[in-house]
Amino acid sequence: MQKKKNVGKVSWFNIDNYKDCESFTASDWSNEILQRILMHHHCLNDCTYFDEQEISSIDLKDGLDQIESIKKFGLFKNSSLYKAVGDEPKILFLLKKQKKSAIYLDDITEFEAYEFFHASPNKEQIQFDMDLLLSNLVSFERNEKLESLFKQYQSPFSATTNKDFDYGARFLQVNLESSDECLKRSFEKWLKTQRKNSKFTSENIRESKLNSWDGAKLLAYWDICTICEIEKIKIGLEAIGDLIFRKEFSEKTKKSADKSDINLQQKMQRVIVKKAREMISLETLEILYAQGEAEK
Repeated sequence: MQKKKNVGKVSWFNIDNYKDCESFTASDWSNEILQRILMHHHCLNDCTYFDEQEISSIDLKDGLDQIESIKKFGLFKNSSLYKAVGDEPKILFLLKKQKKSAIYLDDITEFEAYEFFHASPNKEQIQFDMDLLLSNLVSFERNEKLESLFKQYQSPFSATTNKDFDYGARFLQVNLESSDECLKRSFEKWLKTQRKNSKFTSENIRESKLNSWDGAKLLAYWDICTICEIEKIKIGLEAIGDLIFRKEFSEKTKKSADKSDINLQQKMQRVIVKKAREMISLETLEILYAQGEAEK
């Protein structure tokens, strides 16, 4: 006999609110993931995504508003809250600063250029050395001491800023007097060299994987788990599985209720939990955002 699953405390959940996931682009997925990471951080602040920090009353209210949006709409894309945000560049900039990396190919702003120097613990020594070198720019090659000092500052800046941890940031000079063909060939050669010892992905997230996220109902699973955690509601994997896969495990397809319960529990433990953790992550967000920007 099938065990009764008590899901009354999540009566707000409606799997039909997630049906638009089947046509999501990379940008759509990145926006949904971004909002959920922020909601999790504002409401739980448990170091899952960022270091623990004091959450302002405004941020907490934003997080609670996001919960209500999920309960009503499921997808932020369908909510007035999401449409009113319009602050993705600022949010992504803050995410970028958390990881000290560029999320997508872009210019280095004047702010960032000054920040490199401002944040350096050696800025007084750097200022002294640069004044010395620039004042002797023409004649320093005849001075071994100055020549040695100049060579000291010739390492790629990426290697300096990422000395202890490699977060993927790389900075290049681009000479626009070169032809597009020459620049593309040079960049491909440079990229191939950089990728040899890189831990970062060299590929986009394929459409087949995006489709698998929809098929596995990962956003729906994550929403139920996270909102229940925030609201201190206990709910088991079977109950969550029953909510999000009820149609797939309907009476028409069941050979026996007990067997269905076992299959559902196995599916949740072996597939859904792991995939959801991989999807709702800063690493996935970075890839999807860059991918979405490139596809525009």
